Amino acid sequence: MGQRVRISLGRYPALSLREARQLRDETLSVVARSINPRTGRKQKRQADKLAGEKIFMTVYEQWMGNRHLTLEEGRQRSLEQIRRVFNKNAFSYLKRLAIYEVIRPHLL
Repeated sequence: MGQRVRISLGRYPALSLREARQLRDETLSVVARSINPRTGRKQKRQADKLAGEKIFMTVYEQWMGNRHLTLEEGRQRSLEQIRRVFNKNAFSYLKRLAIYEVIRPHLL
């Protein structure tokens, strides 16, 4: 047997007790198959990154679509300004990054 390791499933208000128990059961089943849960999580993040679900460009496009719907009429110019700033400054570096890899210095 290996050494015991603690892993975090989440914080209480954001994660209900029912969800925590379900995650615990899933984690225990992974351990029963002799797979390190931390390694499994890392592989899942890599798979998500490769799938393109959480790439900055995809999230940006979704946000712009939602932002377009919430703007009042006559405020579309603000949206054009945001798009212009991102196209000019941010996309050359950020568009292929996974969203969880973007940190504050990237945006400043």
